[in-house]
Amino acid sequence: MNWPTVVLLTASIFFISSASAIENVEQAIAQHQDAIAKHEEVIKRHRMAISAHKAGKHAEATKHAKSADQASKAANESTDAAYQQSRSLDSSKSRN
Repeated sequence: MNWPTVVLLTASIFFISSASAIENVEQAIAQHQDAIAKHEEVIKRHRMAISAHKAGKHAEATKHAKSADQASKAANESTDAAYQQSRSLDSSKSRN
């Protein structure tokens, strides 16, 4: 193989691996943004429960608190997925 071919092949491999790494980082960012949005929803539902409780609407407060609990479970699952994605990026970075 002549040197221009080697340079082109090396550059192609680098470009492909860089594009894959960028895609993985973008996926991790998207997962973190999803987790943040879900946690914001939990906060919103807790605020609704607090407001209802302060207004003496205890049944409504309980409904909102239960809704916040369900949203919290989804938010925690999303956070775990984002964390795992970040950990896999860290481990792949240390291998390179």
